[in-house]
Amino acid sequence: MNTEIARYRAIWHELTNNTILSLNVSDFDRIEFDQRLKAEGLPFLTVTLPSLGKAMYAAFQSGRLAPVEGVKRVKGCPYPCLLRKAWETLFDKEGTLRWYHDNPEGIHNPVDGLYTERNDAYSNAAACIAQLTLMFYKLETAYSDQQLLGVVNSWLNNEIALQHFSLEKAEEEQPQLTPVLNMARRLVCRLLHRSDPMDIKPAHGSGASACNTNPWDRYGPPRYVSRLDAVYDYGTYFYSGANALVDNVDKLCAPGEEVELCSKMCFVPKDSRGPRAISTEPREFMFPQQGLMAKLYAEYEAYPVVKSMLSCIDQSRNRDEACLGSLDGSRATLDMKDASDCLSLQLVERLFPSNWVRCLKACRSEWTQLPTGHKVRLEKFAPMGSACCFPIEAVVFWAISLAIILQSDDDPEGYLKALFDKSNADVQGHKACVFGDDIIVPTQYAERVMWALEAVGLKVNRAKCFTRGPFRESCGGDYFLGRNIAAVKWTKVPLVRGNKDAINYAKFRTRDHMNNLIERYGNWILPDRFASLFAEWYHVIPILASSHVRDSIKAPIGLALIGLVDKYPNSTRTRRHPHHQVRQVKMQCEVAVSRKVDNSDWSHVLRSLLDKGGIEGTSVVQPARLLKYVVKWVSV
Repeated sequence: MNTEIARYRAIWHELTNNTILSLNVSDFDRIEFDQRLKAEGLPFLTVTLPSLGKAMYAAFQSGRLAPVEGVKRVKGCPYPCLLRKAWETLFDKEGTLRWYHDNPEGIHNPVDGLYTERNDAYSNAAACIAQLTLMFYKLETAYSDQQLLGVVNSWLNNEIALQHFSLEKAEEEQPQLTPVLNMARRLVCRLLHRSDPMDIKPAHGSGASACNTNPWDRYGPPRYVSRLDAVYDYGTYFYSGANALVDNVDKLCAPGEEVELCSKMCFVPKDSRGPRAISTEPREFMFPQQGLMAKLYAEYEAYPVVKSMLSCIDQSRNRDEACLGSLDGSRATLDMKDASDCLSLQLVERLFPSNWVRCLKACRSEWTQLPTGHKVRLEKFAPMGSACCFPIEAVVFWAISLAIILQSDDDPEGYLKALFDKSNADVQGHKACVFGDDIIVPTQYAERVMWALEAVGLKVNRAKCFTRGPFRESCGGDYFLGRNIAAVKWTKVPLVRGNKDAINYAKFRTRDHMNNLIERYGNWILPDRFASLFAEWYHVIPILASSHVRDSIKAPIGLALIGLVDKYPNSTRTRRHPHHQVRQVKMQCEVAVSRKVDNSDWSHVLRSLLDKGGIEGTSVVQPARLLKYVVKWVSV
């Protein structure tokens, strides 16, 4: 067993021995885990184990557990032998979710609440299976040529489907779709009617460009594209003044030099099944795209009621709604499949006002170059990687979902008036919460919303849509009876070979994953045992209660990991602070219980303690605004 896999085995065993998860884990489970890991290696962690967690999530919607291939099952039962105690807590011998025995009609009883002994046992078992089966699902491993080819083929199949799709024909075949799209267009036009897409502040993003230009070279003379210049003329938008324009006028356009700019497909890590295909955009298109993205974000935030439903920045609202839906069943969470690859240009043209369509098309890539070198003409509005992709798809999904809900409203005109009243703080009811492709709607409208989305050529991932039962999922929050059971997932291997930046980044991410585990299960993990896992990389600091209560609890109330990497990895601050060294901080922390802060961003907790002088010897950690890249703080 190599060092990396041995490290993962140690983490898995630590969680099953010294955290609350141990209540649902037996010695047989640990032996079975070791035997399978030895026999199969890394695929057991990234393929076999995750199949168990996915089967459990599917059963939350259907109410019945389907047998999982490739794993040993309990005789006469559909559930696996591994983690048997947790499975038996959740499912009966026929594979029916026991929650349905308590709720025969599948109806939630919020009065019963989360805090009954029965519901607590259910959620503990669900959290155990989720954490111990899905924690290695997103490991960034080398992808095979077959996996890459599968991703490209899936991308091409979506393009072919869009080539054969006609929105006009869909409306003819399904007349009930037309009033939905008309209302959706009213919503979008009303949202954007005061905004001018020409009034933007173009900028370059931090991502890679299709022309492989260094970030400091992207503001140089742009290549000429007539359709872009016709809307965002180069003299006004691409040059800082008349002198710059005069100096570069000879480079703007020479006869025969205009070319059709093309985005390029590339791959980014997704999960163990394969990478995600995105596109890098030409820098000339990136420049106005960033300005349009910022304009759209500002419009979504301008109306208080719209802001409470539609966001591309804050995911917490969606998670709160998903939590509520898992408790009382009032909300359904919907998930889209290949959302950006299936959003057609036809649909955007149908829903958006003409001035916005003109500007969006001007800076849209019409072609994408595949890794093979072949070029494909795009039928989708924009591939993932375009700055306009995320905000446009979010508003499309929001408008269609809300249009379906408004069909049953007694006074839609009154609702629309209140919806776009900037002085209005809230409109009760009709909540359609959208963040990107994560959609939450009232449960009674879920089927109609899914029908409308599929009718316009989009794909609804029905396997991940939750409309019944005690589970809801949205924006990384997996809520079972109000408790977040989402697994703390690993993405980077702790030990990597390669350049110094890659090794440092792996250490940086590993520290993050371990601290997330402490945050979730830190009140059970023993500091001395935990420290031995990564002692050569980190200082593991026990956070003790203040002296007047220390004797009563006789245990640390939390842990903190201080990273020992030599410098910031590229993904954080290397470019801006190339010489800033992360200092090795050695300190003994004594934190009063009264100073605990309930905040998911633990860097703010540390900053608060530093401001109050709660930690001695921390002056070496500077500057304060960069603390979140230096230390991850956990208080339990």
